[in-house]
Amino acid sequence: MTQHPTSKHFKDNAHRALQNAQLQKALGHTRTGFIERRAQAAGERDVAVGRSGARPRCHER
Repeated sequence: MTQHPTSKHFKDNAHRALQNAQLQKALGHTRTGFIERRAQAAGERDVAVGRSGARPRCHER
C-alpha cells in the first residue's frame, strides 16, 4: 500500500474532519478532565519508575 502526503490539503482535511459528527462526539470526551487524567497518569508513571514529579533542569543533570 502506497501512502501519499496530504499536507498540501491539511486545511481542507481539517475543516472536513471538524464537520464530522462522530469526531465531534469523540473530541467532546477529551474536553472534560483530560488535563487532570493526564497529570494523574504521568504521576503514576513516575512513581512506577521511581521518579518524583520534579524534573531536573538541563544544567542540574
